[in-house]
Amino acid sequence: MKIAILPLLCLPLISGVAAEVRTLFDKSFPGGFRIVELVGEESLAVARLQAYLADAKLDPPLLLHVTAADSMVSLGVLSGGKGSTEKDYAAWDHMHFARQGHEQIRALELLAIGNDAVVRIAERGKVSKVVLRGKDPTLLTVGSRHCELLTVRAYQLPHTSPSPTHVALTVWTDALPTATEALAITRELQARLHASWIQVDMRPDNWFIDDQFYPVWFPFHPANPPGSLAEYKSHGQRTCFGDPREVHCPR
Repeated sequence: MKIAILPLLCLPLISGVAAEVRTLFDKSFPGGFRIVELVGEESLAVARLQAYLADAKLDPPLLLHVTAADSMVSLGVLSGGKGSTEKDYAAWDHMHFARQGHEQIRALELLAIGNDAVVRIAERGKVSKVVLRGKDPTLLTVGSRHCELLTVRAYQLPHTSPSPTHVALTVWTDALPTATEALAITRELQARLHASWIQVDMRPDNWFIDDQFYPVWFPFHPANPPGSLAEYKSHGQRTCFGDPREVHCPR
């Protein structure tokens, strides 16, 4: 898997649609997590995302995640999920086929964990990234497994007071991890994020068809859609859960 690494000076603005910037979502969660969604042509300026990073230095969140897209259509693909509790392969394949225009998506994503920050760029089917500070926080190596953090979701359970922040992550791995490796990956991410409550889904591809919150198509990672249900299942998946007492990975 190869992703182009572009120098920062080459990334002032991705050209294209409506100029006005709208903030659709901006929420801070207990534990130092902040999630932001922007839409509008000018939101695609790397400098604008750097401003969020500069603000974070004053009161540094442990995790800062800012997504910016040129249009509501692009943002819908990024954050819309699949719209039901479960999706089977046939339903996913139909949705994916219906969104073949996703190659035209233009979006940026800033992900900062502690002192490390990266911007991932999707520009009409091409994927690139630039490290803004420290090292790329989406990449980690645990044992012999090389991994990349794909999506981050923070949420709180309703009707619970106080409600701790739960973090759900999807992770690409270079091969399906063993149960022992999956446990080690989850513990590493739990430690990096200081997240007591965590769920980590791991696959050697970037599709996660059964996850209702995962995009039909994730534009910040090279696309290689499974050609059949059998192929998708053959890749396998590991899921681990962590709470304040332990991490467990059902077999």
